[in-house]
Amino acid sequence: MGKNSIAKTVEDQIEDFKKKLREAKKEIKNLKLTEKSSRSVLEASPNSIAIYDMEGKVKYLNPSFTKTFGWSLRELKGKKAK
Repeated sequence: MGKNSIAKTVEDQIEDFKKKLREAKKEIKNLKLTEKSSRSVLEASPNSIAIYDMEGKVKYLNPSFTKTFGWSLRELKGKKAK
C-alpha cells in the first residue's frame, strides 16, 4: 500500500467521522426538541405526575402534583417513594 492509498484511506475515515458527527449533532437536536415538547405536555397536564428513576427515587414532579399534594420537587428529588 503506497502513501497515496494510505492518505486516501485516512481521508475517507475522516469524512466518515465527519458524517457521523453531523448525524449525531442532528439526533441530539431532535432529542432536545422531543424533550422540550414532552416537558411542555407534562407541565401543562392537569393530572398529578411524578417520575421516578429505576431505584424508585423521585426525578420529576409536575406543577399539578405540587398543587395537589403540596410537595415540591426540591423537597422530594432523589428520595425514594414509600
